[in-house]
Amino acid sequence: MLHQVSELLGVPINNYALVNMGTLKKVVNIVGGVRVNNPFAFTYEGYHFKKGWQHWNGNEALKYSRMRYDDPNNDYGRQKRGQQVIESVIRTFKKNWSVKSANQLIAAMQDGVRTDVPLKNSATLYLNYHQAMERVTKDYLQGKNA
Repeated sequence: MLHQVSELLGVPINNYALVNMGTLKKVVNIVGGVRVNNPFAFTYEGYHFKKGWQHWNGNEALKYSRMRYDDPNNDYGRQKRGQQVIESVIRTFKKNWSVKSANQLIAAMQDGVRTDVPLKNSATLYLNYHQAMERVTKDYLQGKNA
């Protein structure tokens, strides 16, 4: 599948990760929460999200990532918010990395993440991939007449 997606997009894809949203909540809590710049205020599932920079725990970050119907960009806006949360997790983890936090992340991710990156040894994982945290890119496919 990776080859087909790479061919369709015309870009190399070196690795992939599919993240279960419940796992996102755990990961955010492990790194101590996320700091995200919310582009507009909204209320979702009983929680009000203010516009501007906010710091959220895993439950709040999960709700922030899931809302789509009040977003002017619908599902595309939801994707962007999810990307914001993941980017913040990466930044926070990189800033506060420890073997303990790496092991906690790996334990949380083993059931909720499908990836081709080996997750068994946190030290090796960090040493092999920490430089990649500097070059995170994101994109999405825009449908037509969807």
